[in-house]
Amino acid sequence: MRVLLRQVNTTLFYVGPGQWSREMKTAKDFGSLANAQQCAAQENLKDVEVVLLNQHPYWEAVWPLNKPDAIPPE
Repeated sequence: MRVLLRQVNTTLFYVGPGQWSREMKTAKDFGSLANAQQCAAQENLKDVEVVLLNQHPYWEAVWPLNKPDAIPPE
């Protein structure tokens, strides 16, 4: 499973500081919800969501980061 950050308005994926991509495969994999949330806070990212992605079988789950209660506990 991959844990990614995606901008809500542009649907671009976070690659690194100041870098975004349309390609999911080039996005940084945070490994956990906590790591993704920490990066978003440190980088002061606005309007982003965490995307949990599994390729086989394909499924995607999304949590907005703007609401503190939106992230499920680990």
